[in-house]
Amino acid sequence: MADNVRKGITQNVPAAVTFHLSREYSAQHYGDSEEELFAQMAAEMKPWLGDSKIVAQKLHRWRFSEPKAEFGQPCVWLPDMRVGFCGDAFGGPRVEGAAISGLAMARKVIEDLELG
Repeated sequence: MADNVRKGITQNVPAAVTFHLSREYSAQHYGDSEEELFAQMAAEMKPWLGDSKIVAQKLHRWRFSEPKAEFGQPCVWLPDMRVGFCGDAFGGPRVEGAAISGLAMARKVIEDLELG
């Protein structure tokens, strides 16, 4: 759960929160309707929302939000082909991991250009 004011999405009005579902739950219930999911989640959200009244709700699905496999290195650079691979499957399944992986790739490319 995240308060959207702290995330910078809404301005000074604690009126919106974001709930994230686990990878397993999301995969198992991907085909459920929004109504079914919100009904299932209502009890789980109650401790966080208390007696707050929900006036609107929105579901956003990301089918490929996390990599299914992760590599043990921050990126892969194939200098002979001048092709590289980076992203959250290399740096960790979060935005930060993808950014770190991208920076590692940039360093590899720069190094290759300087040597070449």
